[in-house]
Amino acid sequence: MKPGMKALKSGLYRVYHYKHRLPHEVFIPAGIVFPKCKKCADKVQFAPLLAGEDLSQDDDLAAADSSAA
Repeated sequence: MKPGMKALKSGLYRVYHYKHRLPHEVFIPAGIVFPKCKKCADKVQFAPLLAGEDLSQDDDLAAADSSAA
C-alpha cells in the first residue's frame, strides 16, 4: 500500500522506506490513511503482516465486561 491509500483492516503492517531506514512494523487501525514519510515522502510502502478486527465489532466479545478479571 502507498501513502494516501486507506487501511481497510486494522493490523500490523511492515513499513519499507527508501534508502534511509530498515523495514519496521507499526500497528495501523482500519480507516487510517497511510502517511508519507518525513524523509522519503511517497516512496514509503506498507505491507500487511497480521490483520484483525476491532474488538467492538466482535459479536461474542463486544458486550463482555472487560473490567472483570
